[in-house]
Amino acid sequence: MNMATQDDADPKPGGDERRVTLAFLARMRHDLRTPLNAIIGYSELLIEEARDRRLEALVPTLTIINDKGKYILSLIDDRLAASRLEEAETLHAGSIGTGLREAMEAPLQVLTEVIGRLAESAKAEPTAFLAEDAARLAAAAARLPVLVAQLVDYPRGPGQAPAPGVPGEPGIPQTPAPGAKEKQPDAARLLVVDDDPANRDLLYRQLTRLD
Repeated sequence: MNMATQDDADPKPGGDERRVTLAFLARMRHDLRTPLNAIIGYSELLIEEARDRRLEALVPTLTIINDKGKYILSLIDDRLAASRLEEAETLHAGSIGTGLREAMEAPLQVLTEVIGRLAESAKAEPTAFLAEDAARLAAAAARLPVLVAQLVDYPRGPGQAPAPGVPGEPGIPQTPAPGAKEKQPDAARLLVVDDDPANRDLLYRQLTRLD
């Protein structure tokens, strides 16, 4: 007689499929947080740099970017919280994604528009120093709807791996653009370890400001 013990029973219905879905949602939480942390970090860094350069007129725009980034991050942390997902009786990743996309739509639109205005203003002095970072902000914001779409499109069926993601996600190899040169640090004083290039750059710059 094959008798299952209490330890063999899954505490929630779904068994293996549920574990696969939880793992996918945990990965999506990480992947969505990555560009948002870049948006929040770069906007905070640029606020400091704008004040250092006595360009106070830029601060309200950068503050909007920072506030919207934090708000969207709070939505993700709430709807994809590990404790909340583990306690749920049923898990429908597509429905979670649809709800998250609807909640993010308005703040993400504002975020994208404000970053666009910032990038436009960075085409001339005295704000040309913003150009590279405005491009980083725009790239990070553009990743968000792509990632949410992966969440909405789930499931792909038990045993199937989640989609590999978009370029720039953690763990995705990057191919340098033709003719691109690898940026070398000015001094080998700091070892910055992170699985996302934008976060490495941001952390390095934050640390160097403390010197």
